[in-house]
Amino acid sequence: DGMTSVLIGLLIMSMGAWVYGRWNRLTYSRLTRLAAVLIAAAFIVVGGGYAIEEAEAGYQNQMIVSEAEDRNSPGDAAWTKWSVAAVDEALAEGRPVFVDFTASWCLICQVNKRTVLRTAAVEDVFAAANVATMAADWTHSDPAITQELAKFGRSGVPLYVLYSPVEGTQPVILPQSLTQAGVIEAVDKLPK
Repeated sequence: DGMTSVLIGLLIMSMGAWVYGRWNRLTYSRLTRLAAVLIAAAFIVVGGGYAIEEAEAGYQNQMIVSEAEDRNSPGDAAWTKWSVAAVDEALAEGRPVFVDFTASWCLICQVNKRTVLRTAAVEDVFAAANVATMAADWTHSDPAITQELAKFGRSGVPLYVLYSPVEGTQPVILPQSLTQAGVIEAVDKLPK
């Protein structure tokens, strides 16, 4: 919604640029050129103001929605909040760990969540293998998550990491576009 508003604002501003370019030439009278400048300025101010106002309103609404999702996510009950300590604790218990580095504004993350990670087939495999599932929400640019992403050579989300509790085993990094079969295969290949 915010992007649509910004595009509408830019369209209005471009109309101002067109008026200025079309009617502000030396071949036109001074009055015509002055009118072109005033009309163009009005279009640019109105369009820019609209775009900024709507983008800020969209951002505020997203913040409210994101905070509500953080408090009320009944479908995500099996997913705990990520931290380095939580990963270490689960691995010390002998449990594999799957971490979903995500953000509410990340389209691929949301598609993967709905079509793969929160499906019955994948959740059943996680439960059968006693996998601790954690979500690292980078919506508001958490510095700890940024640091962890950098450890894996990433500058943004999505990132999906599957840790094995077996000593000396390297974490498995899954592709950005997940499939149910790919996640299930990665869990099945974990060393026991």
